[in-house]
Amino acid sequence: MINKKIIIIIVLFFTISACGYKPIFSSKKNDFYISEIIMLGERELDIIINNKLKNYKNDTKKLNKYHVTIESSLNKIISSRDSKGDPSTFTIEINTKLNVIKNDNIKNEINFKESFNYANSSKKFKLKQYEKQIKKSLLDNISNDINSYLQNI
Repeated sequence: MINKKIIIIIVLFFTISACGYKPIFSSKKNDFYISEIIMLGERELDIIINNKLKNYKNDTKKLNKYHVTIESSLNKIISSRDSKGDPSTFTIEINTKLNVIKNDNIKNEINFKESFNYANSSKKFKLKQYEKQIKKSLLDNISNDINSYLQNI
């Protein structure tokens, strides 16, 4: 009985330890740098995305040099209304258009879109704070997508 438990524990240990986990951003070497980021669109969104990408700016030791133009927009949409006609749910949608320029030619153009649905609240301050958290989370996702995209060009 004890030998059976030990064998099961050993098998589980080797199965779990060989699962192939790799961190997404730290395991892959970046062979690019961003020489210039041109931000178009809403200033609040641009600042957050620019801060996420500043680690890749002006690292001239890298092989590929990109000029990046990012155009971002935020839409807050009323998804549904209650019986009185007041909004009951909202959708925040962030659209980001990325143009990558290499050697003075547009290499790639891609759109990233993230959205989130949430319920309305009678406490407007808490609702604004929640919307800020949602925007930050959506912009984190978009920044990670942009980073992954630039790594794989």
